[in-house]
Amino acid sequence: MPETASDAKTGGADLDAGFSCLRTTEHVQRVGKHFLDAGVVSDLVAARAKWAGTDKLADAYLDCLLDKYDGTYSYTTYLALPVLMPVLSGPRPRLRAGDLTAYLMADLLRFELRALHGLHDLMPDGRPSPAMVRKRVTLGVRFLLSRSSAGPGGTDQADLMALARAPQNLENARQLLAALPRSHDPDTAMRISASVLPVDVLHDEYLFIRVLQSYETVFTALVGLLQTAVRGLMTGRAETAREALTEAADCILLAGRLFSVLATMSAEAFRRFRTFTEGASAIQSEHYKRFELLCGVPRPERLGSAAFDNVPSLQTEARENPDTVTHAYHRARADKLFTTAEWEDLDNAVDGLEKAHQQWKTTHFRLASRMLGGSPGTGYTEGVPYLEHVLDNRLFWAVRGDR
Repeated sequence: MPETASDAKTGGADLDAGFSCLRTTEHVQRVGKHFLDAGVVSDLVAARAKWAGTDKLADAYLDCLLDKYDGTYSYTTYLALPVLMPVLSGPRPRLRAGDLTAYLMADLLRFELRALHGLHDLMPDGRPSPAMVRKRVTLGVRFLLSRSSAGPGGTDQADLMALARAPQNLENARQLLAALPRSHDPDTAMRISASVLPVDVLHDEYLFIRVLQSYETVFTALVGLLQTAVRGLMTGRAETAREALTEAADCILLAGRLFSVLATMSAEAFRRFRTFTEGASAIQSEHYKRFELLCGVPRPERLGSAAFDNVPSLQTEARENPDTVTHAYHRARADKLFTTAEWEDLDNAVDGLEKAHQQWKTTHFRLASRMLGGSPGTGYTEGVPYLEHVLDNRLFWAVRGDR
C-alpha cells in the first residue's frame, strides 16, 4: 500500500491518463479542496461525466471531491465516507471495524513520521514541533498496542514504545514505518490512501480527518454489537446479549483514547481550517445516530432536535417502533425469559454501556471547549453549549431511568 498518495506512481480507479484517485488526492493535499482551481474542477467534472458508472470507487471519490461544486457538501463527503466505508459493508465485509481503525491510525502515524523527516510535502502549513510529533506518535502507537497483546507484526511492545518515544531519530522512524500495520488488499489500500480530502493545507487537518473517520468505524462496530444484543434479548440468550453490551462498553472506552491523539491538534490550525468546513459537522453522523437509536428510541425532544433532523431517514424509523435494546429488554422482562442472576448481569451490562458513553461525551465536551471556545459549531449548532446540553441525554432512559 502506498504510505501516502505521493508514493503511488499509478493507482486503481484510473479513468484515463489524466485522472487517478491517488494523483488527484496528492494535488488536493497540496492546495486544499476549498481552493481547487476552477480549471481543475472543470476537468474533474468532465471526467466524472465521461466515465460515470464504470468504476464505483471513482464515482464515490469524485462525488466527495466535487461536493462543494455540487452543493452536496456534508460531514459524510468531508470525511469521504462513501470512499472508505464500503470495506465494512455487505454480507462479507473485507475488514472488521477494529482493523480499519488500526489501519487509519497507522496511516496517520506514517503521515506524521514522513513529514517529520521531510519525506513528503503534503499539507505543509503549520507543521508541529518535533516534541509534538513525539507526543502524537507515542499516543498513536499506544492506541494501536491497546488493541492487541502484541505489537504490529509481532514486534515487542516495549521495543515499539521505545521507537515511538524517539521518532526524530531517522532509523527509529524507519523501523516504526516498517512495523505499522497496513492492508494488503489493493482496493482497501486504495480507499485508505484516497480518503483524506482536506479543505485547506494545514498539517493537522490530516489528523482531524483520520480521527473522525476512526470514530465512524467505531460507531459501525457498535451498531453490529447492539444488533447482536437485541437478537440475544429477543431469543432468550442472556449471555449473548450481556457479552455484546459489555463489548460495546469496552469499545467506547477504547475509542475514548482517540481523543488523546486529537487533543494534540493545534487549536489555531483547527480554527483556521474549520472556516471552510461550515455545513459539515459530526451532528450529521448517521452511524452515531444509528447506535443511539439501537439503544432505545430517544426522548421526543431529542428526536425532534437538530441531531435527528440531520438524519431524517433515522428520525422516521425511530417513530415507527423499531427493534431496540430497550424494546427487547422490556419484552424479555414481560416474558420472564431470564433468571434473577441473568437479569442482574444484564442490568450491570446496560449500566456499564451507559457509563462508558457518558464518559465519552464528557471527554468530547472538554476537548471541544478547548478547541472551540465560544465559536459556534459547524453544523449550525451553538457549538460547546450544544455539547453541554446533550450531556444530559441517556441511551437507556426508558430502561434504567436517568441514572
